[in-house]
Amino acid sequence: MELVIAWILQFYFSLYFWRLYLRDSFIVYYFIGPDLSPAEFVF
Repeated sequence: MELVIAWILQFYFSLYFWRLYLRDSFIVYYFIGPDLSPAEFVF
């Protein structure tokens, strides 16, 4: 039972993390300009 709860918590945490990450990447891309690709901020 604990494994199911841990998996659900990890799933929701990963969703929340990726939503914040994509939002921040979009903000950076929006303010820097379309001349730079978002891939440069990943690495």
